[in-house]
Amino acid sequence: MAFIPTIGQMRQVIKFEIPAKDPDNIGGQLEQYDELYTTRGYFRERRAFRDFSDGKDSMINILEMWCSWRQVLESEISIDLKVIYEARIFGIESFRLVDEKRRLYYFELTEIR
Repeated sequence: MAFIPTIGQMRQVIKFEIPAKDPDNIGGQLEQYDELYTTRGYFRERRAFRDFSDGKDSMINILEMWCSWRQVLESEISIDLKVIYEARIFGIESFRLVDEKRRLYYFELTEIR
């Protein structure tokens, strides 16, 4: 991964939401998402394709995202975390800390429409 955005390129507003899992009356869980953290970052489309499974045709977008490191994000990051950008909801496929000096996170996100 040769490309790393500069701080000046991080113009998009990103919101992270975390689920508040409460038990329901029948042994399951109710998931309501609460806002965890809002920051600025950089999005770039990596690829998009169509998938037909279970009788449903879906468009799948894979995006790359970079944002600054924060302690609240480090401690709460999980597979259940949602990323919201321009009223679009993304799931986290993978993440890693990119640059130790600048402390940037790199995320690979998936959106299914």
